[in-house]
Amino acid sequence: MKVKSDRKQVADYIELVRDIVTDRSASYRTYHIEPRRKNKECVLELGFNYKSVIEEIAKLTVRDYCDGPVEDKDIRGYVWIFGKAINTREIYIKIKTVVIGIRSGEKVHEILISEEEVHRTQEQGDYLVITPVLPELQTSKIEKTLKKEYSSADNIMTKNELTDLLKKHKLLFDDNTAYEEDLPS
Repeated sequence: MKVKSDRKQVADYIELVRDIVTDRSASYRTYHIEPRRKNKECVLELGFNYKSVIEEIAKLTVRDYCDGPVEDKDIRGYVWIFGKAINTREIYIKIKTVVIGIRSGEKVHEILISEEEVHRTQEQGDYLVITPVLPELQTSKIEKTLKKEYSSADNIMTKNELTDLLKKHKLLFDDNTAYEEDLPS
């Protein structure tokens, strides 16, 4: 299937790619350059490194658009094709964005206290303590506080709560943080 895109679609796609490669994306996205022999040879002939390739991709404009989205022959999805003159050479840049969700069987939340540990878990201040399995190692009578297993899904923090927690424990960079290069040598 071949679909020719209009100017707005191309501009939107370029902006999406630019956000991904320049790390301005709000969500967790990643990218990689397909390590095909032809790609490596071209990069070497141009005297480019990985950063140079990313910089060229970030400079793409609607005028560089050639075709797409075109169905990929190798991996399910669509490829966008751009052409650009670099160092007197006409280079074709093929870009494919893939949305990757949760894989089959992948865990979204961690089980922190299992069903078998629930009956020997008790609350001590802000903490849940799992007592030993062997009765002779238990130091006090267990007062059950949980009725089911406890997972990371049971107590989800808001963005503000997480920010406050990270600040409280000095784990969040702020405007007053000194970076290594700012410190006297």
